[in-house]
Amino acid sequence: MKGHHVALRVPDFEASKRRFVEKLDFRVVCEWPDKDLRLAYLAPGNDNSFYIEIIGGGSPNLNQILAVAWPSSLIPGGTSSS
Repeated sequence: MKGHHVALRVPDFEASKRRFVEKLDFRVVCEWPDKDLRLAYLAPGNDNSFYIEIIGGGSPNLNQILAVAWPSSLIPGGTSSS
């Protein structure tokens, strides 16, 4: 099994992004808004094989976080594609 990214819900989006970039030498691959959330893919300097996605803003509602990360069919109470 090979993964593409892992998502982290962070309390302070800008501070978290700055820490990854300035302290850990990551780079911002892509950054975008989604309703009241701010999201970004971060990757190590010369590695595009795996990303860390940071999610900030909004209220830390588990169903909202799961909806961003997984298809609704995998969320408890979500719709099924069968």
